[in-house]
Amino acid sequence: MAGRAVRDRAPLACNDVLAEERAQFREESAQRGFQSLAMIPLIVDGAPFGVLGLHAAEVGFFNQDEMKLVMEIAGNIAFALEHIDKEEKVGRLTRVHAVLSGINAAIVRIRDRQELFHEACRIAIDHGKFRMAWIGLVDREAGLVKPVASAGDVRDFCESAPLAVTEAKPGNHGLAGRAIRDMKPVISNNVENDPQKLMRKELDERAINSLAIIPLIVDGEAIGVLALYAAETGAFDDEEMRLLLELAGDISFALEHIKKAEKLDYLAYYDELTGLANRTLFLERVGQKLLAAASSNREVAVFASDIERFRTINDALGRQAGDDLLRQIADRFRKAAGDELRLARIGADHFAVVSAEVQNEEQLARLTDATLKECFGPPFRFGDGEVRASAKVGIVVFPHDGADADSLLRNAEAAVKKAKSSGERYLF
Repeated sequence: MAGRAVRDRAPLACNDVLAEERAQFREESAQRGFQSLAMIPLIVDGAPFGVLGLHAAEVGFFNQDEMKLVMEIAGNIAFALEHIDKEEKVGRLTRVHAVLSGINAAIVRIRDRQELFHEACRIAIDHGKFRMAWIGLVDREAGLVKPVASAGDVRDFCESAPLAVTEAKPGNHGLAGRAIRDMKPVISNNVENDPQKLMRKELDERAINSLAIIPLIVDGEAIGVLALYAAETGAFDDEEMRLLLELAGDISFALEHIKKAEKLDYLAYYDELTGLANRTLFLERVGQKLLAAASSNREVAVFASDIERFRTINDALGRQAGDDLLRQIADRFRKAAGDELRLARIGADHFAVVSAEVQNEEQLARLTDATLKECFGPPFRFGDGEVRASAKVGIVVFPHDGADADSLLRNAEAAVKKAKSSGERYLF
């Protein structure tokens, strides 16, 4: 009768249960002294929400007047439920608005990607009252969504979560991977009844009943996800998801802005072709080593090098081959130096190295010979062909050849020019 009352959205009454052959639980009713029963649907927002079941001892209890009163009671309960539901919805929306506001305030002041991720998760827990929140970024090479920040009752959740971007087998997919592939949010408003069985135990342990995995899209590509988990069933309705999609869009916008700012910062201090420090950053690093050396009365050497016949090679083989040659030279310098922070590309075909481990001029000469042999001894390969290149080097030593980074580098470059004109491989 309860199911029929819900399906038909109409009250049902049976005024002699023990005489009704089709009635279920007649024995249980007799044991409890039930003779009559009524099932009244509770209609909330135009849809059946549940039933009010009443059982009476008397035969014929639910007459027309009784049913009128009982239906009024059911109507009052339904009204109260509707009111409670609206209050809960307003409460949830208020929390989401607080999250949106808090994260937008963080976006304005935060310029670091990792700090933004941690703050977004913290605000989701503190302001949004979610049970758990985490942000993951896509690692295309590994084919995984890798969590980078989290808050709430996370514990070891991410260690056991299915985070592959591609499906291992149909129907056994992780929700984060689906959100990335489809570039659409994945929502479960009742994890208990969701056919997706993965992580059910972990969700139960954390009293989580709803979840939403929202993709973070930058430049038309899903680069990660924002994952939110709530204690309430049905936490992510249309209005709440509209706000959360706006939130994810704001985070994506901030990431795009940070990416552009990082690129500008990178171009200000690094050579885009080789990835080495540029002249500006190299002078800063040399300056730092000079400060340390001055306080401990030590020497610092700066080496400047000029690739010989680079323009000829560039003109003969083309710009692309010339760029490839510079990248290969930079890689060999990295290997020889052992510490990329010592290296820089300071001009079109000019490189520089700084060393704070100076013993004497003879040691610097041996080091230069060994570096030139390692970096320019073997030929450079371009497809099936190969090219040989060489370099001239100018060497200066602080404090004898200059008191600051700029004068040291200029003097090293002057030594390079003199080495080119004299035919020497290197000159102090």
